[in-house]
Amino acid sequence: MGGWQLVAGPSTGGYDMALTDAKSRRMSWRLTEAATLDFTIDGRSSNLAPGALQELTTDVHALWVSADGTSQPLGRWRVGPTGDDVEDTSHTTQVSGLSYRAILSSRRLYSYSTVTWSSTDIGEIAWGLIQQTQTRPGGDLGIVKGWTGTAPTGVIKDRTYTAGDSIGERIQELAETLPGFDWDIRPVSESALQFDVWSPRGMDRGVIAEYGGLVAKVRREVSVSDYANAIRQSGASGLTARELEAPDLSLRPEGRWDGVFGDDGLITQASLDDRAAYQLDAAQVIRPAYTLTLRAGAWSGPDHIWLGDPIRLIIQSGRLNIDTIQRVQQVDVALGEDGQETVEITLGAPRTDYRRRPALVEQRLTNLERR
Repeated sequence: MGGWQLVAGPSTGGYDMALTDAKSRRMSWRLTEAATLDFTIDGRSSNLAPGALQELTTDVHALWVSADGTSQPLGRWRVGPTGDDVEDTSHTTQVSGLSYRAILSSRRLYSYSTVTWSSTDIGEIAWGLIQQTQTRPGGDLGIVKGWTGTAPTGVIKDRTYTAGDSIGERIQELAETLPGFDWDIRPVSESALQFDVWSPRGMDRGVIAEYGGLVAKVRREVSVSDYANAIRQSGASGLTARELEAPDLSLRPEGRWDGVFGDDGLITQASLDDRAAYQLDAAQVIRPAYTLTLRAGAWSGPDHIWLGDPIRLIIQSGRLNIDTIQRVQQVDVALGEDGQETVEITLGAPRTDYRRRPALVEQRLTNLERR
């Protein structure tokens, strides 16, 4: 059984102060989106002494402390939006954090940094985008590349990006180039941040999540709002929109379902064509999202269950007769007033309606089920 610590420090890295008075702490890690952090604290606490927690200049670190006392950094956020409620007998401050993945989404290319890559691994292109912003005045986030060599994904493409493009959004666009990759900005020490790519992220740790065992409560949701087996994908002005259909559309029992997608950030025909192929691949898959509340004390840390891990899910209840392998899409940790821990994991589809790159992963999971 482990525990958690929230620690504040400067944006340049390092730990200055344990946030021992933080309450209602909630942290969420997502496979395809930025991690989030929210907590409250007494506005009169010594943790909020002048200069202690400053918007956009202070970082908050989440440390997982294992049973043997070893600490592992799992999250790092810049202090973002804050709020204060002051009444006769109380002063409550709300704090939210911006992960470094979220910060990259706010970083942009400028007219003097229009860039082109030819026959380059898409992971290296993503790293090149990060380098573009880190070399600008005030732009160094301290992020380093998490691999050696020049072919982390093995997918070679040509790409051009122009002024106004979001660094984070363009990296995610690259991640959605079939067969795709997962990526994140991870804290690897109290000061160091690392850009990692995986194809895909996660490892099989032999976990069985069974309702009534490891799992105390289940919520199953199926969204069909974004389903499409025939799509039209457009890009920037002057490019030719791509119209694609599932090859077996005439035999599909559900019939035809159309989807129209556009992204004016796709400024080359190659990037538009790649996105269209990905979009059809993603849109024609219906996958349930399973939100599992784990039994109290059952989660033993990120070496037990973490993002991208394939785990076996078993639910036997009424119409649900489920025994399948699903990937971890999200991990939510809520810490109560007395330190009690509630862990929820989301399997299958992300909780958001936008389902990402399922085809290759679905094939991998099918192979696991056949073992």
